Amino acid sequence: DFETHQSKGYAFVNFKNSSTAAIFPSTFGGTRLCPNTQGVGVLPADVQGLGENVRAFFRKRQRKQIRQMHCLPLVFLTDDPEGVPLSKEHLPTKFWRDHDVQVCLEE
Repeated sequence: DFETHQSKGYAFVNFKNSSTAAIFPSTFGGTRLCPNTQGVGVLPADVQGLGENVRAFFRKRQRKQIRQMHCLPLVFLTDDPEGVPLSKEHLPTKFWRDHDVQVCLEE
């Protein structure tokens, strides 16, 4: 949250295929990540697809308020569990072209 500087506890997950996305809610919905916490709620996002999500992120004015690399969304391009920060400096030019994210390259 940009006002309180506290985590809201949200995670946005884009699946590589629709079959995995279809079983995710029944597998993880209601799961408690920590004792004495509310179970995980799973809902479809308003914005669907990696390219659309990247474009939406770069259109938000709040994006410019993110000053620390560890606060950026992560993109998992391979099976490497580390992920890559969503920034021009960390993702290859091919990523931006493959996902038609011209708005990111022009800024």
